[in-house]
Amino acid sequence: MQKGRPSVETQHAEVGECSRMSLERYRGCMGEHVDDYTYLWTSEREEWVVLRADPDDLGLPYNRRSRGVLLIDEDEALAAAVVHRMAAEGLPVVEKVPD
Repeated sequence: MQKGRPSVETQHAEVGECSRMSLERYRGCMGEHVDDYTYLWTSEREEWVVLRADPDDLGLPYNRRSRGVLLIDEDEALAAAVVHRMAAEGLPVVEKVPD
């Protein structure tokens, strides 16, 4: 695990706390958790794309260097928010695994 990134266990526990909040507080809490993934569109920006093989799918963060996906399976809403933020920050959205 890289320094400064929360563990999966910590993220899961914190995201679970969000689900017990009002909608307004939930959005703020979810935003804080999306911020845990800012390295995707900042310091590691050149390494990541959104891999969307099917136009009806949300897509997955895909690392071109390690050739692997980042699964955010603790919360579908968080996964969606991260992928949307990646696209909003201008990361490429691709339909197949980059060469």
